[in-house]
Amino acid sequence: MKSLPTLPIPIDILEQYVIKNTHPRRVVLRVLLVATQPLTVEDIYQKTIKDGLNEVTVYRTLNTFVEKGIVRQLFLDDRSAYFEYENKQKHHHHLVCTNCRKVVDFAYCPLPSLKKNVSTTLSTIQKHTLEIFGICKPCSRVA
Repeated sequence: MKSLPTLPIPIDILEQYVIKNTHPRRVVLRVLLVATQPLTVEDIYQKTIKDGLNEVTVYRTLNTFVEKGIVRQLFLDDRSAYFEYENKQKHHHHLVCTNCRKVVDFAYCPLPSLKKNVSTTLSTIQKHTLEIFGICKPCSRVA
């Protein structure tokens, strides 16, 4: 039987980033830690209602997490921002189905091969993202 990966503990993460340990922050962070793909604010809010969080609290918590570098904000379509836990040890990018909106992580990173071309314009690369949009196989079979 395959064992599940051990997830970081929200309190430890908050302490590591020197962020006040509050109930809403632990709850939002827990949701992001177990998520299998990036989530919208609405997704996170729906998963935290039972814990007594409101939408404004979720927004404020996410803004704090993005500012501190705990969470990465992504723009995977024209409608919403998406959020995911910024796992520094697991650098990845995303494949996005434009039909069903499924998001899949992929580990390949083209940056090493692009560095030579980019370095003619930028002296330092601070961060980068890559999202590839298309139709996933299940959606293409239905069409």
